[in-house]
Amino acid sequence: MPRTPVETRGKRYGRRMGPLGWLLYFGAVVVAGALIAQVPFVGRPLAVLIVVAAVWFYRHYKKPTPAARPTPSSGRSSGATANPAPTESVLASTNRSVRLFSQGRQSVAGEYYRANDLARVVGRRRTGTVGDWDGGLRETALLEREPRNKHDPNAVRVRMAVGEQWLTVGYLPRDDAARWQPTLRELESTGLVASCLACIYQAGRGDGHQVVLRLSEPERAVPGNSAPVGAILLEAERECAVTGEQHFQDALLERGGWIGPVWATLHPGIVPTGNQSGAPTVEAHIDGKVVGTMTAAQGARYGALLNRGTVIACEAEIFAGPRYREVRLSLPKVD
Repeated sequence: MPRTPVETRGKRYGRRMGPLGWLLYFGAVVVAGALIAQVPFVGRPLAVLIVVAAVWFYRHYKKPTPAARPTPSSGRSSGATANPAPTESVLASTNRSVRLFSQGRQSVAGEYYRANDLARVVGRRRTGTVGDWDGGLRETALLEREPRNKHDPNAVRVRMAVGEQWLTVGYLPRDDAARWQPTLRELESTGLVASCLACIYQAGRGDGHQVVLRLSEPERAVPGNSAPVGAILLEAERECAVTGEQHFQDALLERGGWIGPVWATLHPGIVPTGNQSGAPTVEAHIDGKVVGTMTAAQGARYGALLNRGTVIACEAEIFAGPRYREVRLSLPKVD
């Protein structure tokens, strides 16, 4: 099991000492060494040993071990650029992770017991209240199985980052955790960690926070390709059909004939045929190949999304239509 997010050693061994604490520490070491050095024959070697041990302790524990991060992978990893629009999700700097699709809502259990850690994640930022579902604070969460959990071997913990440190902010409810086991185990077997978009809300009475994960069902959550590195990942809120897939069936039959969720990218294009032929619109690409275009009206509606970054990616799905493979996109609200 990949041990991606781990607490620092500084937390494990308690609050780290400040400058005054270390000054007192070395003062005590010097005094102890001077006293022991007075012992005949063995005093001086013991004093030297004490000083060496004290220096080792200082160097080993003064600086906390940074939270471990996975290394880059050629698998289904995903990344994003800085400065996104407020409605976009940008994957945190956790490589070797696969961003799960987000066309569903998943509650998290146990936030009450993780209130302090959740407060650290939120910091001074504002969050919407429960019920204001569009006002939540967007974060990236990691899902990690915990098979040695003494209460539930199917436990799945939810983690969020504070700087270099990953904190457990809750768990999937027991029944949901059991449903996610096959998907998470399969990802782990290839060295990947599951990540997803999460929203944090202020609890109703203002005395805590609630976490809601944006997650598709397990069997529809893992995309069949990688999100482009550095892409702005759009939120999936509304479905949008594309046209002309019959002309791009070769591209849609790649990836071993994959049917299901995939990442698509959006690009400027023109309507190829019909009354609106030549009108500006938006093309959908999968793995660098055109798979369809929006109508002129759709292009006018969603064209502004292209201004959000150099590479714009969205959740999509390849499915078997009546006559050929088709594509539908999941895009954010624009009105």
